Amino acid sequence: MASSKGKRITIIISLIVLILVIITIAGYFYVKKQLDAKNSDSKEKIVVEIPAGANAKKNWEHFRR
Repeated sequence: MASSKGKRITIIISLIVLILVIITIAGYFYVKKQLDAKNSDSKEKIVVEIPAGANAKKNWEHFRR
């Protein structure tokens, strides 16, 4: 009986670890894809000017226009 209980706990812990590994790998590829260039073949340069004293909210409002 004790062996069966230990085996069950080992299986549950293994499944939890496997799920966490899968989530971590999927998250890595998701973030990597989001950070990649949208069109890596484009040679167009984009200049972004951030005024002194600007914060994230002001910058977001500038780009929404």
